[in-house]
Amino acid sequence: MTGASAARVLAGADGCRKGWVAVIRRNGQDEGPVVFARFSEMVAALGDDFILAVDMPMGLPDRAGSGGRGPERLVRTKLRHRQSAVFSVPSRAAVEAESPEGLSWEEALTAHRRASRV
Repeated sequence: MTGASAARVLAGADGCRKGWVAVIRRNGQDEGPVVFARFSEMVAALGDDFILAVDMPMGLPDRAGSGGRGPERLVRTKLRHRQSAVFSVPSRAAVEAESPEGLSWEEALTAHRRASRV
């Protein structure tokens, strides 16, 4: 595959409560949004020749302070009335906790924000 124009399927995906939501363009035709329970199901549905862009933070901070990470705070200043479109990534402790009640005192101190349930 040499680039976007060579791929038969282009897709963009984001996590949602039910798994993953994808917007797909197949052979030049837009398809409606599709929800997949598992990432592997989404990849299988795209076929062999695709480009997939996934909205996902790279890495988790040890601490999640007020306003999120530096990039999140900086981009919000540029968005003005659309600032709420940028969510803050939860801390690693919050993501790895089995339940909100399962956070130890140390995790609670570093978790300032908890991961939302999907």
